[in-house]
Amino acid sequence: MMAVTNEIIPKGRVLVDITDGDLEEIGIGSYDERQDLLLEIRKEKLYSDLDELSKLKAQNLRE
Repeated sequence: MMAVTNEIIPKGRVLVDITDGDLEEIGIGSYDERQDLLLEIRKEKLYSDLDELSKLKAQNLRE
């Protein structure tokens, strides 16, 4: 996590494991906002995983 002007901003792998409680603890009070953030984090993780799979598939095809 990275501190910026007294705020903690989670980065990288920490985001994958972040929970509703974690978001509330760092100051995101609205349940709906936390759920929206968790959804976006999961979507980004999915896109990242799909990209990695595509790269592995392309690498295997070249071998």
